[in-house]
Order: sequence, then structure tokens, then C-alpha cells
Amino acid sequence: MNWLAFIAEIIKAIAWPITVVVVLVILRDPVSRLLPLLTKLKYKDLELDFEKRLQEAATEVPPQLPRASSAAEDKLVQLAADSPRAAILEAWLRVERAALEFAESRGIKPGRDSQIVTALARSNVLDAWQVAVLKDLRSLRNSAAHVSSFEPSTDSAAQYVRLALELEQTLKPAP
Repeated sequence: MNWLAFIAEIIKAIAWPITVVVVLVILRDPVSRLLPLLTKLKYKDLELDFEKRLQEAATEVPPQLPRASSAAEDKLVQLAADSPRAAILEAWLRVERAALEFAESRGIKPGRDSQIVTALARSNVLDAWQVAVLKDLRSLRNSAAHVSSFEPSTDSAAQYVRLALELEQTLKPAP
């Protein structure tokens, strides 16, 4: 094999990878502008349909729940308008904090904070709907937190906030 044949073989071997990289670089900006408009994202076995899952979680909540304080709701809904992902994460932190306090008040000791949902579900101290909504909210929060290309809408984030605050109220001790 002479050096010209060697160079020709190298070019054949790298032509497709270079073409793919060039196309990705050219289409990067248009595709990145389309990603925030997604309400459904599918990657291998991971399918995120945030709004549908949020609606399903909301249907599990009894209609006569105590309302969250309007100041907290107003603050988080405003945050949802500015940054939907941040509002979801902040609302989840409030739920998680209330769940930890609830567990501690019942003598439940989860191994780690991330295991609080599992510990509460196993302890049978919550109603079935509370466990279901807690799991749904955690799953939705994980979707918002860990899938960088997924950005929930402002309305979805505001709905998540309201649902999270309603659940938080049920986990707090009665005054």
C-alpha cells in the first residue's frame, strides 16, 4: 500500500463522522430554539410528557384540601414565570422539607433525604393519594432537574407549584 492509498482509506473512514459533526454544528442553533417548545420528549426508553403526568397527579388530590398561603404561592408562581425549572425545584424543596418534618414527627428515620418518599410510603402514615402525589411530584421534579433539554412551560410550572403547595399543607401539623 502506497501513501496515496493510505490517505484515501483514512478519508473514507472519517468522511461520515465529519459530515455528522458538521451537520450538528450547522443545525445547533435552530434545534436549540425548538427544544423549549417541547411538551413531550422521548429518548430511548425515557419518555417525558410533563403536562400529562402533572394532570394525572392533580386528579389524585381530593378537592377539599386546605389552600397554601397566598404569599408562598404568589412568590413561586412569579418564579415560574421567570424560570419554570427553578420554580419546580423550589416547590419540591418545600414539599421535601415538609415530608422530612412529618416523618420526624412520626419517628420515621429515612437513611438519606432522598429516601423520604419511600420511607413514608412504607410506613403507612400517609393516605394513598398523598403517597401517589408525592411520588408523582418527585418524578416530575426529577424530569425537570435532570433532562437539560427539557423546559416545562410557565403554566405547567405554576400548576406544579400549586399542587406541591397543596401537598405541603397536608404534611404540616394542624395548628
